Amino acid sequence: MATIINDKYSRQIALLISIYFPPEPGGGSTAAWNRAQILHKIGFYVFILCGFPSYPSGRVSDPKYRRKLFCVEEQADFTLIRLRLLPLRTSGYLNRLILFVNFVFVSLFYMLRILKTTGRINVVYSIAPIIFSSYIGYIYSKLNKSFFIYEVSDLWPEELVVFSTPLFFIIFHIGKIVAKLSYIFPDIIVAISQLAADHIFIIYKPKATVYVLPIGVDLGKFQAKSKERSRKILIDSDLLPGQMHSKFIILYSGLISKAI
Repeated sequence: MATIINDKYSRQIALLISIYFPPEPGGGSTAAWNRAQILHKIGFYVFILCGFPSYPSGRVSDPKYRRKLFCVEEQADFTLIRLRLLPLRTSGYLNRLILFVNFVFVSLFYMLRILKTTGRINVVYSIAPIIFSSYIGYIYSKLNKSFFIYEVSDLWPEELVVFSTPLFFIIFHIGKIVAKLSYIFPDIIVAISQLAADHIFIIYKPKATVYVLPIGVDLGKFQAKSKERSRKILIDSDLLPGQMHSKFIILYSGLISKAI
């Protein structure tokens, strides 16, 4: 513990804001972990502001969080500042909206306690929930006079077009205004594809530079293998039939939902 404390004070501090973080499953949690790793590897000591692990059920099952509303814990090279959220399942736009607003509220309610834990923050990196994390990040960066990075992992409200959402046009137009405001605050905006970056630049015209940082693969967990070696492993594991050894294979790896 003494080594960790000394490490915190000898390095610049980054605060990563993400409502999701491991051990929670899903792309949001994984993306936050990857960004925390990047910040750590380029020299920052990283604090993560997140919720208690409860995605997607809304239930906090780990007994170590029982009767707690606020918890600070060490995980690998990071310090996690976890906040209890309402026990709502992450499904449907109403539940998500309530959870996101809840995360904003508790992030501001515990702000003094959080800043006492982190000390002087040099960089604030907001990633999730989309748009809402931009407002939280702006307030924290303003108070610390720190550099503010906002990552747009999904384009909202643009993604609403694939859903049969009641009052779509009202929600969409209000969402565009809220989104435009969220792009005013950051010093840098990060998108995960060139198309997304171009869309943000053309439609919202932010003053900040928009950079592209694609989603990558952690080679510490997933080792690169040749196509021939991969086929053999899959066939030997009975995940592919033997006749697929010489066939052309198309593989999709990612989320399957209405938004694809």
